[in-house]
Amino acid sequence: MKTLKLCSLLVVLSALTACASLVIGGGGNTQQSGISQDDATMTNAVVSAFVNDAAVPAFDIQVQSHQGVVTLSGYVASLSVRQRAVSLAESVEGVQQVRNYLKIR
Repeated sequence: MKTLKLCSLLVVLSALTACASLVIGGGGNTQQSGISQDDATMTNAVVSAFVNDAAVPAFDIQVQSHQGVVTLSGYVASLSVRQRAVSLAESVEGVQQVRNYLKIR
């Protein structure tokens, strides 16, 4: 199960990195798109923190980052899992604020 999560994380991170590279390397279009290298790096770091924590369902939570603000959305099983996800996101370097739109099933 841990191997499956790790493989899935690698696929997700590769896809995010590829998308960020296309946007960032797209000849100056980064300001138009609103995505920066720092945003992609921060998103990857939050997702990685979720994957490495057994209590947090990393693939049920969508993560977006923009200028130090991380937005979490999706569904979790309990209030404690929701709080743990927010705590992990806040612990990532560069995160200034976490917007928590996680819903409890």
